[in-house]
Amino acid sequence: MEHLHAVIVAGGSGTRLWPLSTPGYPKQFLPLPNGRSMIQEALARLQPLVEPEQAWIVTGRAFGHLVREHMAAIPERQLLEEPMGRNTAPAIAWAAAVIARQDPQAIMAVFSADHVITDVEAFHDAVKLGYQVAQEGHLVTWGIKPNAPETGYGYIRFSSELATGHGHQAFRAERFVEKPDLATAQSYLRDGHYVWNSGMFIWRVEAVLAEMR
Repeated sequence: MEHLHAVIVAGGSGTRLWPLSTPGYPKQFLPLPNGRSMIQEALARLQPLVEPEQAWIVTGRAFGHLVREHMAAIPERQLLEEPMGRNTAPAIAWAAAVIARQDPQAIMAVFSADHVITDVEAFHDAVKLGYQVAQEGHLVTWGIKPNAPETGYGYIRFSSELATGHGHQAFRAERFVEKPDLATAQSYLRDGHYVWNSGMFIWRVEAVLAEMR
């Protein structure tokens, strides 16, 4: 995956994990049982897939010192510090513009700094299929099969199959739904065509920049 660039978004304040996570030291920097922080784990998961010079971190200026402390292997030019936090979309747009200048053929994958993923092999396979589909010009997001009627996550309803490979399937996204109430979440599980929105994406930089314009 020669043109794969990975962007780890590390700007959240982690309020749902309070009091362990605080505005000054959010959850992505907290240690896991193995001694590494969530953001360090995020980078470690990606190392078999991405060249070191194609791994990027987007964070707020308030967390820049923590990113440098936890991600010492990332060159300074690959650390993008937002002067003012404006949510995820502007951060992604900025990263896409920077990456496009370096590699116009780039396929950019966006990951959260605070996910815990136990089946790393399955994660790698899902990224490989996402890369394959993104090469064709599609904007791709990964869904997580729900195992409970969770009301704290957004959902994606999928329709027809688009591609298959690496032990996974890609489907067309029919609609996105913000956090539902319990009864609605239960109906999504019964429907069988809804997945949790992971907040992870992959696309050609030229395709996502065109959409954002």
